[in-house]
Amino acid sequence: QINPEMLKMMKESGCCCISIGVESMSPTVLKSMKKDATVEQIELALTQIYEAKIAIWSNLIFFDPAETLQTVDESLEWFSNHSQFDFRFAKIGYHPGSRIYNEAVKNGMIVDELKYLQSGECVFNGTSMSTGDYNLAHAIISRAQTTFGYAGKILDCKAVGNKIVVSCSCPYCGTVGQCGIRGFIANMNCLSCNRVYRAPIAKRMMPLPGAVARIDRLIQLTKTESSSDRIFGIWCQIIAIDPYHNEAWSQLLHHAEQKNDHRLHAIILRNILLINPYVSDNFKKMAEILTFLGFDKRATKYAIKAEHLERLDIIQLVADFPHDQQETAINDILNNMIDMKAPLSDELFLKFV
Repeated sequence: QINPEMLKMMKESGCCCISIGVESMSPTVLKSMKKDATVEQIELALTQIYEAKIAIWSNLIFFDPAETLQTVDESLEWFSNHSQFDFRFAKIGYHPGSRIYNEAVKNGMIVDELKYLQSGECVFNGTSMSTGDYNLAHAIISRAQTTFGYAGKILDCKAVGNKIVVSCSCPYCGTVGQCGIRGFIANMNCLSCNRVYRAPIAKRMMPLPGAVARIDRLIQLTKTESSSDRIFGIWCQIIAIDPYHNEAWSQLLHHAEQKNDHRLHAIILRNILLINPYVSDNFKKMAEILTFLGFDKRATKYAIKAEHLERLDIIQLVADFPHDQQETAINDILNNMIDMKAPLSDELFLKFV
């Protein structure tokens, strides 16, 4: 049991970081993992550590055997509303000697133990989720990880070889740090307060010349088509070629506004936030729409992120990535996007937003 007095002594003695085995913020999964703590107890401990100005190192580990789409949603909703706690995401591993490994062998999920060990893979779907739901959970997790999280303010940005080097001020203590960015989520570790934060870089993949010609032909099609629904479908095709096409996103939002379709508007905005999670106006608009639809609890995380971006005066920078990194990066984005043409049940809509 920790308390403010203990944390004060730890801080004064030089403690700069505390690692906590949280793993999940779903009561169902915590019970399955045999964690002797409730969500409320964990949140209290995290808050006390945070207020003591000690960094937190902790994971949310997904796909315990008890995991479902509902429990994934519970953990992600908590994270999205408390992203100041620097959580990392991971998938549970089935390691020899562990309880879940022995159960997987007993239940026939691991048939040939020697072959399993030789494969070097320890992650698989050991839940009761279907393959479709398992893959959907991955996409939902990736969207939350990309969209939410504390960001610092970029002070300088320049291209050095095949990477982008940024200088950024820590949102927790203000210390300036520097790192080279190659991937899509730019994590930085503050050397002063030991906390992790994001560098707000919007990484744009420039379309190849052939793709540009295809997009031009599709844009011409929109000028001759009379059906608004078919025009909407054409703009969706353009997004599938170039997810960073600003005009296409503007036209899709305009279509939703003309139709007075608030749910579609929310889905389009959610996809935009996946590409660029550093524009406060988009987060504020998302919060407004969800509040209008009666989903006040879902709106909170977007309002919190908008306030964070505005308070620190965070402005995103755009960096163009080379063509040799394009295909994989664009496929990753498209795989995590929500289908803007498919009807959604209330349950799925809530999990998506």
